[in-house]
Amino acid sequence: MTKNKHWELPLEIWEAMEPLLPVKKNDPKKGGRPPVDAFKVASGIFYILSTGIQWKALPKEYGSGSTAHLYFQKWTEHGVFSSLWREGLIEYDEEHKIKKNGKALIPPRLRPRSEESIQAQTRPIGVN
Repeated sequence: MTKNKHWELPLEIWEAMEPLLPVKKNDPKKGGRPPVDAFKVASGIFYILSTGIQWKALPKEYGSGSTAHLYFQKWTEHGVFSSLWREGLIEYDEEHKIKKNGKALIPPRLRPRSEESIQAQTRPIGVN
């Protein structure tokens, strides 16, 4: 990995993260807001998580703090960050062999889940 300031999103992480992002379906007939730059949003989220500032205090170069928070919630519900973490652990294991008795030391909550399990955890609030 290249050396970045601790609050900058490394390109290596972005390249691993981008394919995990949910595909947003835009319907031009329905209108709505234009799509945001996902890299800019991810950089803002990384900045907040690295510095510990409040969402509303996000520097303008990263866009709106409320937009970053909204995407953070969506991506968390979609499993983007846990998948990214899991992939990072697998890559680290390949380099450093972090296994015990032939099994990877990945916590149960970060292990791959079935599609039904993922969908059950990503239902909109208030929907049963």
